[in-house]
Formats: sequence, C-alpha cells, structure tokens
Amino acid sequence: MLLSQTERHLAAEIDFDESVLEMIKQECQVKMQKILLKQEVYLKDSELSCVNEILPAYYLEFEQDIYGVYNYGGNLLVEGLSIIIPSYIDYRDIFVKLKQSLNPHGYLTSCENRVGLTPEKNRLNQYISRVLNYVTQAELRIAVFKGEEPWDIIKIHQTNGWNYDISPKDIINKLKSWREVCEFEIIFASKSSLSLEFVRPPTDIEKFAKDVVEFCPDLQNTQLVASKIEKYKSLYLTWN
Repeated sequence: MLLSQTERHLAAEIDFDESVLEMIKQECQVKMQKILLKQEVYLKDSELSCVNEILPAYYLEFEQDIYGVYNYGGNLLVEGLSIIIPSYIDYRDIFVKLKQSLNPHGYLTSCENRVGLTPEKNRLNQYISRVLNYVTQAELRIAVFKGEEPWDIIKIHQTNGWNYDISPKDIINKLKSWREVCEFEIIFASKSSLSLEFVRPPTDIEKFAKDVVEFCPDLQNTQLVASKIEKYKSLYLTWN
C-alpha cells in the first residue's frame, strides 16, 4: 500500500525502511508517529567493562556517565515507531500479524502502553487483563523498534530490578536460560516489568515457577505463578 508524503517523511526521520510502514499500513489503517525514548542505563560495577553488551543494536546516542557507587551508566536515546490503535479494533490480531511480518526484517514489536478493553471484547480483554495485566484506556499502542534479537527490547527499555540488584544484563541472561527449557515471546517491557507469552511452556512448570519467584521475589507465590503459566500460557514479571 502506498505511503503518503507525511508517512515517507516519518520513515526517513526515524531511519525505517518504507516497506516496513507499507506492511503496517497494509495490516491496519491506523495512525503512526515517532517515539523518542530516553532511558537511564544502569550498570553493576562488574559490568562497567562490558557496557556494549547491554546497549540495543540500534540507538541514536549513548552518553556515558559512570558513577560506580550508584551503579549508573549514563543515558540512552532510541527512536522508534508508535502505532496507535482504537480500542474497537482487534488489537491482539494486529499485534500477532505485525510481529510475524516485521520480525524477519529486523524490526521488533512490543506493547507500548498498559491498556485494557471493554468486556464485550472478550478474547482480547482476557489476553490484555490476564497476560499483560493492563488497565483500561481509550486507545492501544504497539511500539516498533529496530532490533537484531528479541533481547533488544530489554536493552531498549533497560528493564531492571535494582531494588534486588538485578541489572538488564541479568534479566537477559535469565531469559536466555529459560529459553533452554521453553519457548516464549516478549510481549511487553518497561523500566521495571515485562510480560512473556509461552509458545511452548516448560515441561516441569513447578520447577520453572520456583526459579521465576527466586528471580522475581515480588511474585511471592510459586503455586500461583505455576497455575497462571499452565492456565494462561503467560508470565508477568515486575520488580517494584
């Protein structure tokens, strides 16, 4: 589908291939706009020598400013695309289609905001409220960023649990270890939380849930985590 002059300008401004915006426009006639994220980068003292390992593949700027006492690494600037979807549209269906079409071309998709739908949108409402623990808003947003691997979403948002001394690198390493026993997609990420949806849940869910709670103490209840993974094929992690 042909892009408007404004959409071509947007693609050039954020250095996205025009074909990516064309694919998005083909799937859904929705508003698109630029995202500019400025994230604080946190490093443990032991990670100061490997800062590049926790930066995403594509970023505008990294202003390093190390204060070892505070485990502070600097500021990261990342550009992306925000797809704004009215709540009456099947958000889940669009999200899956965009993920399938964009990921092979080096673009990552994730839920940008935490939102819910009205009860009549039953299938999607269940997905949002149970999988992503969202709250109701008038519109939904999907974020698109350049990325070479799924962990770039964690790097872009610098997801961490610093009150438990857990860095973005720790989270990435843990997710990689979980990938050895199950298969999942990162659906949502923020500064202190993320959501996973399982394509193939772990065989030993009880053992997996115990590891989850040890890594994310805010979840507390191993049995509850196990039951949610088994019932909803999803996992919401938060460090507050």
